[in-house]
Amino acid sequence: MVDTRASVDRPGRAMLQAVRDRLALRRDPVLVAAALLIVAGIAWRAYIAAGGYLAHDDYRSAQWALESGLTPGYVFKVWNDHLTPAAQVIYWALTKLTGLAYWPYLVLLLLVQAAGAVVFLRLLRQVLAPGWALLIPLAMFQFTPITFESTSHISTGIRLVPMQLAMVWALSAQVSYIRTRERRHVVSGALALLFGLLFMETSVLIAPLLVVFTACLYASGPPLRRLWEALRRYWPMWVTLAALSAFWLAVYLVRARANGPTIGTPGPRSAGEVITFLHQYFELMLVPGLLGGPVSWAFFGDGPGAVNPAPALALVSLVVMLALAVLTVARRPRAAWAWGMVAVYAVPEAALLAAKRLGSGLSALTGLAPRYGADVAVVAALGIGVAIAGQRGMNQTRPSPAWARSRPVLVLGAVTLAAAAVASLVSGLRYAEGWSHKFGRDYLHNAQADLAAMPPGTVFFDRLVPIDMVFTFDAKERRQSSILAAAKGPQPAFVTEGESVFVIADDGHVRPAWVAGPAAVPGPSECGWPISGGVPVTIPLDGPATYSWAVRIVYESSADTTATWRLGGASQDFPVRRGQHQYFFLTGTGWNPYSWASGDSVELSLRDPAASFCTSEVAVGEPTGAP
Repeated sequence: MVDTRASVDRPGRAMLQAVRDRLALRRDPVLVAAALLIVAGIAWRAYIAAGGYLAHDDYRSAQWALESGLTPGYVFKVWNDHLTPAAQVIYWALTKLTGLAYWPYLVLLLLVQAAGAVVFLRLLRQVLAPGWALLIPLAMFQFTPITFESTSHISTGIRLVPMQLAMVWALSAQVSYIRTRERRHVVSGALALLFGLLFMETSVLIAPLLVVFTACLYASGPPLRRLWEALRRYWPMWVTLAALSAFWLAVYLVRARANGPTIGTPGPRSAGEVITFLHQYFELMLVPGLLGGPVSWAFFGDGPGAVNPAPALALVSLVVMLALAVLTVARRPRAAWAWGMVAVYAVPEAALLAAKRLGSGLSALTGLAPRYGADVAVVAALGIGVAIAGQRGMNQTRPSPAWARSRPVLVLGAVTLAAAAVASLVSGLRYAEGWSHKFGRDYLHNAQADLAAMPPGTVFFDRLVPIDMVFTFDAKERRQSSILAAAKGPQPAFVTEGESVFVIADDGHVRPAWVAGPAAVPGPSECGWPISGGVPVTIPLDGPATYSWAVRIVYESSADTTATWRLGGASQDFPVRRGQHQYFFLTGTGWNPYSWASGDSVELSLRDPAASFCTSEVAVGEPTGAP
């Protein structure tokens, strides 16, 4: 009888085996459930983010992209202490192609999040013991509210979501290297690190994370022995990652010095500030977030939400997390090392964040910003997964204490999972509601609609967009001219003076220009304040002018001439036409019109001594829309 198997060569048998393996995977109910969980997670994040829009630093990044070429100086720009060349390139390309559209960035973030979820699932299958428990850390990775900001706020997500992918990729490469010792996995780990560094310089933490991960989960003995074993056995990986990290750190320091001062702070000002931060970071943000919280959020302007959990919820979350740690360690002693991995990564990261961000005017909110826990959430999901499911190939257990096997404990565990799912749902719905209120989106919609309806030749004063839209005190980065230029649509013609001038008001609608500020007191004559014979006239104001930005003058003149306006050290010539007219002009030099000239009176003079001139209204202050 002919053995038909012999007629199939070895490559053919390998191919058939691969097909069988793929079919087996398709029949794996855990894998099917995991795939559905990933799809549901991406759809949920898309729903949460889709109602929002760009916010704060997104406009600044688009402005820099519009004003810059794709040069090394732009790509390697250090801003807010961050070096993110890949993000700079993405901002540059999408701003040029789609302007201030939100959806291209959102699609990109969701695709990277999906890739991260797939790689995280692969990592879980590499590390965890097989079983349905694998879905718990995967659900935590996909649905934790800590990372809602990362897939909605572009300035955060364009840096953090790729970093999360790089972390998971590098961890998976390390597991493969531990198992096979093949150098190609070292290359894969290096590529993962480089990918993360291109988006966020804090990806240098990937290298120490891999060391801690290896020592905790793939070594034995007390802590120092585990560390030495990990360093000794897998030194090619550490040398490669250390060299790459050192090179990137050098690049960062060079670029930071070239870009000048950053937002670095002097550090914590008191022990109380540090204690408050730690309380916020761990008890209010991280622990509730891993269990589906915070349920409540606080939004400031257009920016992403800060966690705002009820004190009772934060306390219950802490108790539940501690109980979970005790139960898992009681059942599986090696779980202690999984919890230790999370702590060894989270605590130094919190310390670095405190050293870098505390001491500023916003330090009171630092611990409540979920973006600072996004990478810790990845490590925590993996560590909790190992603690619950056990580690593949090292799943030694011991009989649980009677109290751990009791029905009340099992019921409590089921209730906790259900409560975490409900909390995550409520947190997501409330985040979506808060994120959907976008002043900047409405502002741009109103401005573009009104600009399209204005007749040709309409001119505008360049103002600052409201700080709720772009949170910065740098006037240059809040210019309407720069921000509107990045948007695809009708563009206003900006001027610095004119008789008939319009402004884009704080709600985005177009209105005739006006000046809000101190105004001239009533003059001595029927027409107001007469000026003639080339003699300057001092006109008192009804309040002190602390700065001069815009001026509005209503006058009547007997001839065409030129007038000079003065306030303190500021002066401005403006044209005068015969008859009754009004005139607006901006003061100062360059873009920033603030000329910090103060005073309680202005001076007017005419160049033509034969002309007579009288003004009934002079106002100095902020250009705004007519009431």
